[in-house]
Amino acid sequence: TNVLDPWSYRMYGLSQVFEVATPSSTPEAQFASAAYSAGEASGNRSADVTVSLSSAAPAGGLTLSYSVGGTATAGSDYTALSGTVTVAANTSSATITVTVLDDSTAEGNETVELTLTGGSGYTVSTTAGTATVTISDDDSVSLPTVSVTGGAGVTEGTAAAFTVSVSPAPTGTDTVTVQYTVSQSGSFVASGDLGAKQVQVGSSGSASVSVPTEADGTVEANGSVTVTVDADAAYTVSSTAGSATVDVADDDGTLPVLSLEPGSVATEGSAAYFSVIAKPSVSGTLSVSYTVTQSGSFVASGDLGSQSLSVSGGFTGFAVPTVGDSTDETSGSVTVTLDAGSGYTVDADAASSTVLVLDDDGATEVTVAPAAAEVDEGFDAEVVVYVRPKPVVPVDIPLTLTLGTAEAGDVGSVGAASLAKGDLQQRVTVSTRADADADDDTFAVGIGSPLPAGYVAGAHSTAGFTVVDTGTTVGGDPELSIAAGAQVVEGTAASFTVSASPAPSGSLTVSYSVAQTGSYVSAGDRGSQSVSLDLSGGTATVTVPTQADTADEPNGTVTVTLSSGTGYTVSGTAGAATVDVTDDDLPPLPQVSAAAGTSPVTEGAAASFTLTASPSPSSPLTVNYRVTQSGDYVSGTSTPYDRTVTIPTSGSATVSVPTSDDAADESDGSVTVTVRSGGGYTAHNSNGAATVNVSDNDVDPNQPQLTLARTAASVAEGAAAGFTVTASPAPSGTLTVRYHISQSGDWLTGTAGTTSASLDLSSGTATISVATDDDSADESDGSVTVTLLTGSGYSVGSPGTQTVAVTDNDVGTTTTVDPGGNGNGGGGGVSPGPRDGPAPAADERERSEAVVVLADGWSPPDIGAAAAYAARTPHAVVLYTDTRRLSGATREFLADALPARIVVVGGADAVTDTAVRTARRAAGLRAADVTRMAGDDRSATAAAAARAALGEPARVGGAVTVVIANGWSPPDIGAAAALAARTPRSAVLYTYPDRLPAAAADVLADYRPTRIVIVGGTAAVTEAAAEAVRNVVPASALERIAGADRADTAAQTARRALGDPARAYNATVVIANGWSPSDIGAAAALAARTPRSAVLYTRSDRLPAAAQAVLAEYQPANVIVIGGNAAIAPSVAESIGDHAPNARRQRITGTDRTETAANTAERALADP
Repeated sequence: TNVLDPWSYRMYGLSQVFEVATPSSTPEAQFASAAYSAGEASGNRSADVTVSLSSAAPAGGLTLSYSVGGTATAGSDYTALSGTVTVAANTSSATITVTVLDDSTAEGNETVELTLTGGSGYTVSTTAGTATVTISDDDSVSLPTVSVTGGAGVTEGTAAAFTVSVSPAPTGTDTVTVQYTVSQSGSFVASGDLGAKQVQVGSSGSASVSVPTEADGTVEANGSVTVTVDADAAYTVSSTAGSATVDVADDDGTLPVLSLEPGSVATEGSAAYFSVIAKPSVSGTLSVSYTVTQSGSFVASGDLGSQSLSVSGGFTGFAVPTVGDSTDETSGSVTVTLDAGSGYTVDADAASSTVLVLDDDGATEVTVAPAAAEVDEGFDAEVVVYVRPKPVVPVDIPLTLTLGTAEAGDVGSVGAASLAKGDLQQRVTVSTRADADADDDTFAVGIGSPLPAGYVAGAHSTAGFTVVDTGTTVGGDPELSIAAGAQVVEGTAASFTVSASPAPSGSLTVSYSVAQTGSYVSAGDRGSQSVSLDLSGGTATVTVPTQADTADEPNGTVTVTLSSGTGYTVSGTAGAATVDVTDDDLPPLPQVSAAAGTSPVTEGAAASFTLTASPSPSSPLTVNYRVTQSGDYVSGTSTPYDRTVTIPTSGSATVSVPTSDDAADESDGSVTVTVRSGGGYTAHNSNGAATVNVSDNDVDPNQPQLTLARTAASVAEGAAAGFTVTASPAPSGTLTVRYHISQSGDWLTGTAGTTSASLDLSSGTATISVATDDDSADESDGSVTVTLLTGSGYSVGSPGTQTVAVTDNDVGTTTTVDPGGNGNGGGGGVSPGPRDGPAPAADERERSEAVVVLADGWSPPDIGAAAAYAARTPHAVVLYTDTRRLSGATREFLADALPARIVVVGGADAVTDTAVRTARRAAGLRAADVTRMAGDDRSATAAAAARAALGEPARVGGAVTVVIANGWSPPDIGAAAALAARTPRSAVLYTYPDRLPAAAADVLADYRPTRIVIVGGTAAVTEAAAEAVRNVVPASALERIAGADRADTAAQTARRALGDPARAYNATVVIANGWSPSDIGAAAALAARTPRSAVLYTRSDRLPAAAQAVLAEYQPANVIVIGGNAAIAPSVAESIGDHAPNARRQRITGTDRTETAANTAERALADP
């Protein structure tokens, strides 16, 4: 179609004028692009689709038509479109706006398809007439969970059955395609039935999978078939049932079991021989692989490592060659280990054997080896003693006998090996005895000392033997029993009667051990003993001497336990007896000590002292004391003067010494109370006196007193904060004035801290100006504070501190940071946990008051912060998460305890939102009952925990103590948490070794603690870091607790927590492995819930001397060990009992750190 543009030709000479129309091109309509995008997310909810013309629209514009299609639904997914768009006159394009409607339905991405349709005045492009808008869905899809279970085991040839389940099940005709992989152990499944497979699961929720197995005639080991669900976007794989295995049994006979036996000792250059024993015998030949290793350097490299041999029948021998050289070296060995293979199995108890290889060069060496490592009970064992080279004179080699599981009497004695001149070896026999038990026994023969001059023990200095039980017992031996005599008084021997049934014909050498409670038997009379008893009459007497002393002590006991020996057996029910021993000494006189109360006191206030008698007197005790002073403060009488006080049976009394409040300016002084001798008590030799300092409160009238005022209540950033110092009376010239500058926020152009200035106060006033920085950062308003400090030539009056507010003048936006990371996150505060819907249905049981503090069990700083927070929170206990999940032990505790709330320590990378949801549901809590504490790093997380533990700074209600530890030292963190647990109004902060983190500094500035305790030496927290603490809170008292190592530091911290040993009654000591952060955290959390408790550290295999000393000093009533035998060996537990014999001991452990923490929490709360 052409448009005719009229123009006229005027034809002269004709009677008409007419117009002739000429053709012009019609515009073509098309979309500028074929693809556009929008989404449900805020800020992306519309797409402008551009329609363009090949030429400008005519006057009046041009209306284009289009149709709408696609997978999206108009009215619910996007705003319905009109179907037309108008291109304005003299323009060539127009816009169709597709507006997306946000919903909460998880539906995947959808499309809106626009197609231009024909109309008047335009044509439609054949290639660009369609545009598609893709709408991105922002709603998460709740995917079903797929699991698999296996059926019963099968015999080869029978299919292995599995069930694949989908939860929730698909609805209607929908199905879920589940991808899975089939694998096997052994060779029972054909290759075509292995590998990747898939199955459709419909509305029933499950589908059966059958994996065929093949029956063959090959004797082989049993195997298995495994089905593993593969990951897929359409579902999630069950974390606990993502795979299943069905056992497959071979039905073709019995595989031979192979074991290995060593040959005799070899000398370098000769072969080491081994034998393979097959049971049952191998029919034909069987290829067996083995591995050769060595101690020393005797086997060529080509003969080491993986080797193989052909085995037939029941016995096959083979050799491993060794290389002879001229190098003097320590004797070594060759070890052969049978490897697993096809057609046989390996006896795990006899899979490896070793042959000793002797060096024949250089200096004399002594080596021992068993002639046979196993010997039947009742037969002699032979140990072969080797020397090289040949001795030139006769030599005697001393030997030692070490009992393993064998008991005394089961094995005979061993003396020395006597080698004649030129002998290279000598066999020595050790007799064994058939006993009554059914167990194999072990013992070892070693090289003793001293060896003859010039001889040294080789690498193989011990020969081990196993005495194999044959089922025979020794008959005719009498059975011995023991009975206790009467109770004795210390100094009188305890008597025991030994009875033999039947009576022997003469004497027997009887072995026994002596133990005691208390301290009545000398060391030489305790432990293992033996005596020859004439039991031909059926009975004999054994006596144990006791010692008389002058010490008042608890009554005790002596116990004699019969040990096994030669020629008799021991009664299983009457093998031990105990005699009571009574102490005959009067209790010691009480020791009276003096302790100072609050110090210093201001003149006019009484100085208070506590006098304590230990032990507490049985009746009221009159004690003499003397009062002395430094200065002139004691009112009412001159000093020194003597007084008496009566200490009641509770053990302590208070002495109050009044002081005078005068108007005289004088030096500070002190008041001292000293216990004097008297009847019925003694004065403590080191703590018999105590002193309280007395501060003068009078000002020299001629000395200026300084006060501080602010020139303005607030300034804008960039302006200086002004402070006016007023001196009364005014000095004649300048004074050097000390003051401290601090800030809230980041405003100072200079450095915060303590400084001084020379001020001309002759006029009575002077100004301190503190510059602030005008930056471009939008930030919260803050403040600058100046505090006058005491100095020379003046005193500080009130007010001595002023604060000027600093207002920010920058405009910006506020960003909310969601906490995240391993103990990381924005803000460092307490934030609500994830909100994922209503809490599960409430349990029928009554909810407890418990507060569960949840931390990553693999994050020592989070564990420490959790323990410190729990210490300051009533009814709080600490539980651990496993890596990114919640363990079964933690879930079970939450379900049993029904806590009131959960506090999560650390960001979402440490304790995931999924783990938090699982914990909340296990406890039956609402989302509002869960809070999370996190910070930018471990120091910020600890700071957040400290703020949560202490509350608002203005509402603390007393003196605050802050314990500071290196945030990268788990043992110091644990010691700090344990100390905070025993200290009122306290919290724990973390520091770097050489500097104080900003988060910790902010807490110190906000709470202004009166006391700061640093845990750890200067390597853990340097003096530079300590000075940074002083700069923030110059008025705080600072002390450090440090020891030679972590165990010593923990011991010193424990003493601080428990106080005077004489007054630490019914103390509880919690002991953890000092190298296990998770056990340290559990111990600190338990100590927080246990009155009069402290934490000590031990090594896994021995109790450090520092811990021994604390146990001996305090003699706790209870000792609780955290961790299993791998963390703290039974020998350590026995050592604990040696140093605290009267303590009730308990061990708390679990299968892993999360269960140990849960069991510890249950112990802390008692039965939830």
